[in-house]
Amino acid sequence: MLALALALVLAPAARAADPSPATAAGGAGQGLTLRTDDDRYALKLQTRMVPRVDLVSLPPEAVAAPEEATLTRATIATARLWLGGHVFDPKIQYMTQLAYAARDYRDGTISPLFDAYVDAPLGRRGLRVRAGQYFVRFDRLRTVREFALQLTDRPIAVGELTLDRDVGVTLYDDALFGDESPLALHVGLFGGRGINQVDARAPAGGLAVARVELRPLGPIDDDSEGDLQNRARPGLALGLGGAWNHNTWRTRSTTGGAFTDAPVHYAHAVADAIFKWRGLSLAGEALLRTQHGAPNPEGRPGHGAIVQAGYHFRPGIEPTARWSRVRAAPDAGVAFRDEAAAAGNELSGGLNWYINGHRFKLQTSGIGRFTPDWERASLTFATQLDASF
Repeated sequence: MLALALALVLAPAARAADPSPATAAGGAGQGLTLRTDDDRYALKLQTRMVPRVDLVSLPPEAVAAPEEATLTRATIATARLWLGGHVFDPKIQYMTQLAYAARDYRDGTISPLFDAYVDAPLGRRGLRVRAGQYFVRFDRLRTVREFALQLTDRPIAVGELTLDRDVGVTLYDDALFGDESPLALHVGLFGGRGINQVDARAPAGGLAVARVELRPLGPIDDDSEGDLQNRARPGLALGLGGAWNHNTWRTRSTTGGAFTDAPVHYAHAVADAIFKWRGLSLAGEALLRTQHGAPNPEGRPGHGAIVQAGYHFRPGIEPTARWSRVRAAPDAGVAFRDEAAAAGNELSGGLNWYINGHRFKLQTSGIGRFTPDWERASLTFATQLDASF
């Protein structure tokens, strides 16, 4: 918080003045932006919704009666509202995101708040500070924005081993040695218990995260899956991240239920890569979570991997496929070992029709979760309309 306060002090001071006239602008999938003529204030409003239908097939041993092995579900998978912009100067940005569909209320949360942060420059060119609640910059395939995914669901390894959102402060520079630098660095300190946590817990804890990124071939839109632009030049992004979550009470570090006994220390590591060229997109990620301190029977140490590929055919058709897996470590609790043994492998495939890029698309995915020996599977066939306005 001290870094953010310093950034605001160094920024142009607010001056008492008559309100400036304002204009409005918008576009399909871009929301509506209100901006004062002097550009000292802007507010952007945008919304997104995802109607979805699922057909689910479960293995016989997972149900009590044969008629329960096939399920259907029609729902609004997510509904979002963004309010963001800048104040005093275009470089001082803010954003709030609300997620208010029923499926957005995960892990027993009672608040629709996903993001709420301020992002400002800190002294020198390129160095910035962000404070509030937002994505922990740890692994790339989690910080890719949800509306920019190639498949209807994130990989099983990301769901288990990522760090998701938390409350904290990050210092970062996306061009560490100047405007043309291929190197980026993010360092953050967080509460360590995820979003919308209001109760205090003893003993004290916290999450420290560092991530370095390299784009050796120049700029690349690595916060969006697929090569929808059919790049004429290849693009490559490489990332390494590490984290330490001290005394966390959440079973998956910053997500999942609460430990019933005592907190644990989790160490995290990730290596990831994204490549795009002429419509081809490739992504890969390896994740590791280890448990430290006194053994906890509910701990979830383990490792996972993801490989994902797609090919974008003009004008807007893209088949895509993914393999992912999760393995529990020998010192993991029984519950996690059983989950990994029942559905530790994932094979997925899908077909996308991009009507307005990622902002308006029709997606169909088939997602299989298998035992490690590939003998039994649960299957989900999902069709959804992902529409941003």
